[in-house]
Amino acid sequence: MYSSVLGSSFLDIPSHETYIEKTRLKRLSHVFNRLKLAAEKFQIPFISEIILSSSVAESLLSFANSYKVDLIVLGTRGRTGSPLRLQLGSVATLISHNATCPVLLVK
Repeated sequence: MYSSVLGSSFLDIPSHETYIEKTRLKRLSHVFNRLKLAAEKFQIPFISEIILSSSVAESLLSFANSYKVDLIVLGTRGRTGSPLRLQLGSVATLISHNATCPVLLVK
């Protein structure tokens, strides 16, 4: 965003975006910590990582392979359409075709 009225010293968009991302990551870390505590309560192994990547599918497949994941559970886009046709997003499609373990797709 460029403005001849507001100089870059007043409105610094990249810093603002960085703050927003840090806030989101902090909230996400908090959610994962709560999930980990719930899993520990029921003695369920729980491993999480926050991965910033331009390729979600490749990152998820790499994570699954690294940790020898038994099952990948993914949500689909859930778009409306023919009830006989399951519509998948590109990430779900790539993972379901390339994963070495079973993939459960949930609408």
